Amino acid sequence: MAGRMIGHCFLHGGPPLTGLSPAIVHILCGGTPETAIVEINDCPDIDLREKITLVIGRVMRQIKQIRKGLKDTMLWTLISECPDLAQIIFPRESSAVLTPEKQAEGDCRKCAEIAFWTASAGLP
Repeated sequence: MAGRMIGHCFLHGGPPLTGLSPAIVHILCGGTPETAIVEINDCPDIDLREKITLVIGRVMRQIKQIRKGLKDTMLWTLISECPDLAQIIFPRESSAVLTPEKQAEGDCRKCAEIAFWTASAGLP
């Protein structure tokens, strides 16, 4: 359900889901928990840094549900073919604004498809 909400929000110009750890975005985009890179800024507490891998393993069910929703809204295909889109769909800062112009600046061939979808949906 959350993945659908993220997908529909993105496609209709709603606010982006911000603040996800790069490790979680990595897993959402098809990576494995074993290859997820945890940054120091993701967890300032030294004791908790050691437990991050365990936490990621526990949330795999929720990640799979979000991934299914992203597949339902066809964003999964875009993310799979152009991993750089993950930074646009899951920005790190709440001030991030997605526009067709910003999408067109990317070096991904799928950015044109997103621009088409957002334009056909009447988004700015």
